[in-house]
Amino acid sequence: MLYIDKIKIMPIKMTRTVKGKDKIKELEKKYKKKENLKMISMSFIGTSLDKIDLGDWKCFQFHPKEKLKEKLTVFIEDLSFNVSDFEMLHTIKHSKVSSLNELALKLNKEISTVTNK
Repeated sequence: MLYIDKIKIMPIKMTRTVKGKDKIKELEKKYKKKENLKMISMSFIGTSLDKIDLGDWKCFQFHPKEKLKEKLTVFIEDLSFNVSDFEMLHTIKHSKVSSLNELALKLNKEISTVTNK
């Protein structure tokens, strides 16, 4: 737990494993074509993340069954969870829900309850 200007900050670490072919699908959805990503990564608007995406794309074209472990840390102010919140996180982690509507259906809750979290 961190404190910045007397505000309690809690880091939440998330990890996911994705197959190469699925990572390419995500990149195609984001950039449309590999050529678009090449142009972006070489231009002044490109970031180091774009270069990493391009490297992943090139690698996974030849190794589509390889798995990539991605990690993300999110910092949240004064986090407080209740049982319903943990149930929602468990459902997200173990079910392949692709939308808030689908999550609400799996939890048997109103969509407004899910979107407020």
